[in-house]
Amino acid sequence: MKKLTKAFVGWMVFSSAIVAQAQIEDLVAITVEGRSSKPTESEASREITAWAQSTTAREQVIEVLGDSRYQKRRNEIEEKIVKQSSKFMPFVNPGAPTQAPDRTFKMPVTLKVSMPSLRRLVLESGLLNESGAPTSIAPMVALTDRRKGQSVRWWLGASTDSTMKELNDLNSEILKSVVGRLSAKGFYVAKPDAKESVLPDTLRSERPQGETLSGISKQLGTPLVLRGDVRIGSARENSDAIAGSIAFEVVHAVSGRVVADVAKSFSAKTAGKEMRVAL
Repeated sequence: MKKLTKAFVGWMVFSSAIVAQAQIEDLVAITVEGRSSKPTESEASREITAWAQSTTAREQVIEVLGDSRYQKRRNEIEEKIVKQSSKFMPFVNPGAPTQAPDRTFKMPVTLKVSMPSLRRLVLESGLLNESGAPTSIAPMVALTDRRKGQSVRWWLGASTDSTMKELNDLNSEILKSVVGRLSAKGFYVAKPDAKESVLPDTLRSERPQGETLSGISKQLGTPLVLRGDVRIGSARENSDAIAGSIAFEVVHAVSGRVVADVAKSFSAKTAGKEMRVAL
């Protein structure tokens, strides 16, 4: 069990590399055309490029936050996101300016936007909190052992069945790791009790969503929920080995918007009683 826990903690560290890789691969190419009345081609090119960057950044952040939240916190978003567009817009390629009969210039600009980087900047900027304070989040990680047909979710309360002890212990370690990683990133984390749920019976749903998820968010005082799904089972090629998957997504509880996600599969060539996992 200790080796599996260590492997999970290792995955939490490795997930940063996964996200970084996703930022490189998950680039959205956008081409816009702008106009400028500047007197020279070079001046027009600079003005149109700056306009393209700010306009594209603004449109993409509205996609993430929604128009109503953007309008409510426009000035803050302009400062923290739009003016920081280089953090999530790694490629900006201005085209060749052409002059129209009215002496104005027009020019296409192609930009590539990293949506994972944008979502991370939104999270770290506290823009999903009404107050703008450090973003608060509640981890809701479901752990399932397919080999034994057992599962545990802290918000449902831990089972007192003695056969569940191993899974309950692993669940406690997973929650501890998740809370530690999120806290290190500057989030305020609602720390769940792995052994006793603080939620009323009306909110104890296996897969909370919609009004139930919103109710949990209000109960815990966190606008964001980290939904996690950790599954372990036997590897196909070796019944003594294990394989599984880990998936996380950050959800804005009230709107239901997914603002970040990451997933990873894992397997082990050998595994004994301690369920070794090689990542």
